[in-house]
Amino acid sequence: MRTPKEIIKIGQLELRFFLDGDDANGQMTMFEFIIPAGAMLKHGLVLLNNKL
Repeated sequence: MRTPKEIIKIGQLELRFFLDGDDANGQMTMFEFIIPAGAMLKHGLVLLNNKL
């Protein structure tokens, strides 16, 4: 398994980034999103992409 380049934690949630724009000529990002079983979300999560 590949080691993540960056890990971002938001409460119990975790984003593990493996590939970013620097690795893929600005064309792609690869990550996994971890949500533990029974995790409680205190706030709504909103993902925005201004390129849509």
